Parts: sequence; structure tokens; C-alpha cells
Amino acid sequence: MGDLFFFSFFSKYSNGEKAKKQELMFELLKHSWLLIIPSILLLLLLSSRRRRRKLPPGPWQLPILGNIHQLGPLAHRSLLHLAEKHGPLMHLQLGRIPAIVVSSPDIASEILKTLDLAFASRPAPSSAAKFSYGGGLAKYGEHWRQMRKLCTLEIFSMKRVQAFRRVREDEVDVLIQTILRSSSSPVNLSKMFVFMTNNITSREAFGKRFSDDGECNWSPDHDIFKEIIQLLSEFAIRQSLPSLGWLRKSSGFKEKLEKSFMRMDQLFEREIEGHCSDGDGDGERDLLDVLLKHQADPNLGFSFTRDDIKAIIQEIFFGGSDTTSSILEWGISELIKNPRVMKKAQDEVRGVVGNKGKVDESDLQQLQYLKLVINETLRLHPPAPLLVPRECREECNVQGYKIPVGTTVIVNAWAIMRDPKLWENPEDFLPERFDGVAINYRGQNFQFIPFGAGRRMCPGMQLGIAIVEITLANVLYHFNWELPTGTNMDMTESLTVVLHKKSPLILKATPGMALV
Repeated sequence: MGDLFFFSFFSKYSNGEKAKKQELMFELLKHSWLLIIPSILLLLLLSSRRRRRKLPPGPWQLPILGNIHQLGPLAHRSLLHLAEKHGPLMHLQLGRIPAIVVSSPDIASEILKTLDLAFASRPAPSSAAKFSYGGGLAKYGEHWRQMRKLCTLEIFSMKRVQAFRRVREDEVDVLIQTILRSSSSPVNLSKMFVFMTNNITSREAFGKRFSDDGECNWSPDHDIFKEIIQLLSEFAIRQSLPSLGWLRKSSGFKEKLEKSFMRMDQLFEREIEGHCSDGDGDGERDLLDVLLKHQADPNLGFSFTRDDIKAIIQEIFFGGSDTTSSILEWGISELIKNPRVMKKAQDEVRGVVGNKGKVDESDLQQLQYLKLVINETLRLHPPAPLLVPRECREECNVQGYKIPVGTTVIVNAWAIMRDPKLWENPEDFLPERFDGVAINYRGQNFQFIPFGAGRRMCPGMQLGIAIVEITLANVLYHFNWELPTGTNMDMTESLTVVLHKKSPLILKATPGMALV
């Protein structure tokens, strides 16, 4: 079109029509935009491509949305499909947030181990940090290191895990008795696991149950944390799209989140005030006692505020209840789907425990096949299929690509743990694959990282695994399980922050061993 325009212009001017000179010059300027605009767009495109060459490959992006429209409700599956096309290190734009997605153990090791310090922060807008008391979303720094050290030594140590053995055994007994009383009709194990894990976590944190009736039942406090988790997961998406701020305001979403947060904060305040008014009481009865003792220690060496205490308690509930109930829910579901594995696990538990009447924690070391079952459950159904995101603190080179400061890093642990290059028949539930191999969930084997790895890996995994082991062992020991007549096992997933079954796990229980 440019050639045609210039040909037209010069042919007109050569005829000597001086009077039309100004008109033709105006026409020249008007039509010149047809050349200038494409040239500018071409320069921008070439500049963008030059910048993109330094970033990992990734799919095309829409204005404003970037790649958010490509995620779907099960982001771990959507990201795997994208990675199959664009590679195990992939660049996305999630609204205003630049991100890289990791889908291989080698790259995960490079980021979470070799470059761990450079990726030790969490991406957290100030508004999101408010709702977590600045805890799990805290930027990496001296205060975070001191908090992490305190938690590692005082809250999540093996000594502390063992100190709560009686709590776990008591609450599992309550679960078994509740199932027994309901065994004439199908039982909703999904709900029961949530109630039980919340009661255990509440006793560990506050020294008392949520359900004050001595049963494995619902109480109003159960819903607080579930609601907060659901709202925060939605909040993360909304924060990535600042242009939709008008929608956040008009929908009343922020008010709903603040109301739920207020309920949780009031619960924490009530418990803190109650513990403070008790004085020393009976010593360290629970985790809140431990935290308050350290807050009062003049030699602690760093500022430890009430909000810091709340942040730790919040993480105990979020990490200890929802994730643990998810593992139990998926574990039983897989056993129902795989009767060979169910029989082998039950035979082991009943053979070890015999007629003792129940499984206690002293029996667990002998239940090696049960541990394999738990590992395989974690492989296929990690509680957090996408590890909690990290943030790049300094420009890094990963696999030859430049990762800018502020980039969010998402590790798709779910994809890694189902990779057919790493696992034979990866979609099959085969606990034996872990037999005799030096692979565990403690963050050293990057093909198996259900709890993450490095500085920001889940600190409370041992508290959670202790609940899973004693619960699963007793549920298998006491009952035979089957689907209600006319139903099928639905393994459809539902993802907020934690991966649950979309439909509840409802089974029929028949007593299998003598109950005492």
C-alpha cells in the first residue's frame, strides 16, 4: 500500500498542479501513518521477541489476562498440558504477575536447592500478607529466619511430635467409636477426617477440642479455616488482575474475606487471652503455651509479637488439618479402588496388632507396607499439587534463561510425580514401587516432593504424617470397607489450595476386629 500511495502522489505532482500542493501534502501525512504504525508495531514485536529470548518459552498471552485464561479449575493439570508443548521450564504472565512453571526434577533441584537462597521469598502483596499475619507469605530475611528456627526447634521437632502422641491416639479412638455407632448406614469419611484433624490440631495448639461433645462432630470453629482457605485462593487470582478492582469492590468480596478473617482473629485472641490469664498453669500444655513462653523470654534475641504467634497458629491449622484430611481421604479412596492393596495393608496391620484391640503408635514401625501406601498416596495425590510459590530475589540464570527479580516460581510437583520418564506406570497405584528404594518425602529426592524442598518446605510435615499413620492403621484394623450399593468411586479432583475429592468419600463400614 505504501508503494501505491507514493506512485499516486508523484504522478499527480508531476502534472504541475501547484494549487493542489497543500492538499497532496496533507494526503501524504495522512497516509504516512499507514507506514509509521506498522513500523512501530514491528519494532515493538521484535523488541518483545528479543526480551522473550532471555525468558523461558511459553504460550502466547492475551492483553491484561496474560495466560490466566489457560489455567482452568485444576491448574496443575492445565499447566502440565502447557508444559508438554512448551517445556519443563515455562514462562507465563498471570495477569500482572510474571511467572515461571517448573515441571521436571532437575530444574526443581536447581531452583529449590542450588539456587535456594535466590528463590527463598514468597510473592505476597501487602493486602494478602495482612490475612496471613505476614507469616507463611513473609519475605525472606532475618526475622523470617528467626521465626523459622523457633518453629523448627520448638513447634515441629520430633520431640514435640512425640509429646502429642496421646492426643492423636485419643482422637482416633473417638473417630473409631463414631464410625462404629454409624456403621449401620454409610459414613461420610471426608467430613469425619476433617473434624478429627481439626480436633487434633486444636488440642495441640490450644489444649482443647473444637467439638466439645466428645464426638467426632461439626462445630462452628471448623468452618472458619475452610472458609479462609477458599477465600484466600480466590483472592490470589483477583490480586493478579488489578484492572478488575472495580469488580472486587462491587462484589463485596473483600468485605467477605475481612469478615472471615475477623472471626479467625477473634478465636485466636480468645485463646491467647485465656492462656495469659491462666499464668503458668500446668506448664507447657500446648503449642500456644510454648509460644507465649518464648514471647516473654527477655533473652529471645528478636521481636516476637502477638501477630507472629497468630501467624504460627494459623499455619499449624492450615497445614495440619486440611492437608492431613486430604491425604487420608485420597488414601482410603485408592485402597477401595485397589482391593489387592487394601487386603495386603489390612493383613499387615491385623497381623502385627493381633487381638490387642487397637493400633497404638508403638506398632507403627512394624507397619512397613502401610508406609509404602502413604508414600504412593502422596505421589498420586499431593495435598498441594502446585508447591506454595516462591519469588525470585535476584536475577538468576536457570537452564540458560534469565529469570528477573520479582518473578513468581511455581513448581508443579503433581506433574513431576506422574512423569512417565521417572515412574513406571505412573497412573497406577503401586505402593511396592517404594519398597527397597532410598526415596522419601523429606525434600532430598526431587522426583518425590509432596511437601516441597529447601528453606521453604513444609515444616510441619511430621505432625501431619503422624496423624495419617495412626488414623489409617486403625481404620484398616477395625473395619472392612466397601462402597454403598449402586455407587462408584468418583476420583474427580477439586482444588482450592489443597487437593480434595470433588465428591465426599462415603463408604459402608463393617467391623472387622474386636472393638474395645
